[in-house]
Amino acid sequence: MAVTWNWKDKIGKATFKGADGKNYNVNLYTGNVLCVMCHEWKEDCDKKVYNVQGFFHDETHLKRCLGLVKGFSNCYGHIVKAKLNVAFHASLTIAKHLAIAGIKVELFFKQKKGERK
Repeated sequence: MAVTWNWKDKIGKATFKGADGKNYNVNLYTGNVLCVMCHEWKEDCDKKVYNVQGFFHDETHLKRCLGLVKGFSNCYGHIVKAKLNVAFHASLTIAKHLAIAGIKVELFFKQKKGERK
């Protein structure tokens, strides 16, 4: 199964610590998986490019990736913090497990585009 996401369904961002010690932001999107992490930037010619940093298929996969399941180690220990929009159902699930893994989580509410107030 191919991982897909909608650029309009941004649920937040995470701050990663790079190998060089500098922090960089990764946008989080929902799609046919719980969460897709995309690092986005502009090239010299103002061309937008992105790199998929990873994804969480479902809650079980998320817990395994964060080392919250016996026998699995945290492969996302370089996440410094996350900021998630609770208007998206997946955000609370992600926030819960990131917090358990010791990652700082900030929650906010911003209405999804096209939704009525």
